[in-house]
Amino acid sequence: MVIIDRLCHASLIDGAKLSGAILRSFPHNNLDKLEKILDATCKANNKDNRILIVTEGIFSMDGDSPDLYKIVNLKKKYNALLLVDEAHSFGICGEIGKGKLSEYNLSEHADFIMATFGKSAGAAGAVTATSKIWRDLIINKARSFIYSTAPMPSQAAAASEGLKIIQEDEGNLRREKLDSNINLLCTKLNLKRPEGAILPIMVGEESASIEISNKLFESGIYAPAIRYPTVARGSARIRITLSSDHTNTNITELADILLSQKIIK
Repeated sequence: MVIIDRLCHASLIDGAKLSGAILRSFPHNNLDKLEKILDATCKANNKDNRILIVTEGIFSMDGDSPDLYKIVNLKKKYNALLLVDEAHSFGICGEIGKGKLSEYNLSEHADFIMATFGKSAGAAGAVTATSKIWRDLIINKARSFIYSTAPMPSQAAAASEGLKIIQEDEGNLRREKLDSNINLLCTKLNLKRPEGAILPIMVGEESASIEISNKLFESGIYAPAIRYPTVARGSARIRITLSSDHTNTNITELADILLSQKIIK
């Protein structure tokens, strides 16, 4: 059985469906509900059944994080496996950018840690970190992996160079600058700081989110309107993703336009 946070990325949900396992979901970051599902599943099934909990280090649309301490405790209590997708936390959180699990010293408790090279590493491709036994099983049994074309040498080289930068002094400097940029924007907008570089500006109406996104684009700022079906109806938003390359001037211009739209509450 796979038990997955309802707001996990579509690729995780599709992967869970392709596995052929029974799929259950729990409301976003509602760990009380997760425990109820775990408890009911363990009572109803024999102990040989595998349970995999799936969550993310930082969620792509809300920019928030789960209580990883509690999830690890639930994993242990119910003898479950744990997969954490660090796509949006790898490179920017934790020791030398290892992600949210590393930030909380929990990496050893996850059975599968996923990361992408297409974000912080500035390349393409992805990785699943796991034990040798699980690695060998994936290599030999995962059809979507077996029948995919291997990365080109140029892609592998680019990813390798990105990983070097993340782990070296330049990576530390970039994380410090990103941290400063996040603090600056949140201060100007009087918003709570997100867990990572993703800051959703809630708008509500889809037409209004498109209008604001277009206005930003006209000013040279690309901040997409995220709307149904990517998010629930009535929860359209502007998705801001900051980087270490943004200047204070860039951030001030962005904040001024957003404040002029009177959507920040």
